[in-house]
Amino acid sequence: MEKNLPYELISNESSLILEVPHSGTGTEFIPEIVKKNFKFGDPEAEKTLKMGVDAAVPYLTDYKKQIDTEKYSGVINKSYRVFADPNRDLNELGGDAINEDVIREPNGHGLIWTKSAGRVDDLKAANQAVISELLKQPYTREEIDEILNTMYFPYIEAVRKAIKNSLKKTGLAIVCSLHSIPPFQPARLKTGINKGTYVFGPKARRGKVENLEDIMAGKVPDLFMITNGGLSCHPCKSQLIR
Repeated sequence: MEKNLPYELISNESSLILEVPHSGTGTEFIPEIVKKNFKFGDPEAEKTLKMGVDAAVPYLTDYKKQIDTEKYSGVINKSYRVFADPNRDLNELGGDAINEDVIREPNGHGLIWTKSAGRVDDLKAANQAVISELLKQPYTREEIDEILNTMYFPYIEAVRKAIKNSLKKTGLAIVCSLHSIPPFQPARLKTGINKGTYVFGPKARRGKVENLEDIMAGKVPDLFMITNGGLSCHPCKSQLIR
């Protein structure tokens, strides 16, 4: 186990790697610029910090037991995803997060969250949701680089290290990324200054889900597996898991 890092990496002699990118609740690893620029103390900002966390995932999945007893490998993020989401690509850094000459679309819930999540009773009125700014001002390129080098890239490298370890010891590496979703029907705004921001509507219905579109339509299963259309896991393996 590695200490004093924004992640916890445990490498065992296993092909299976349990990855938990969104359950961190720490602030000790965030750069000073984030401490100064994020609206700590603002009710909406504080609510968004907690809302963006898959807090129950380590307990629902018995993560620690699986690591200790079954000897799977594991990587878990220690920091809030709102500051730097390691499950987002670099091209998901929105123009509302960085002050630079490059023209970027806004992305309220991209690599760096800039907006609170909205709540409405009817998603037909999603554009009318009350959404708050999380940052006092956009970051500079130098500040963005500091955030990425402090929290984002170290976590990505930890996952890569776990994969290399599994390949070396077993010849196979299977990464299972563990998440949860709110029990409300989601929508993501496609236009305007809040583009890319999630809004949550009425309580979702329980039922069988075939794809992500079913979730966006307001259905949630007890357990679901996403394989990026078969790109992240061969269909024969995903069927075996199902």
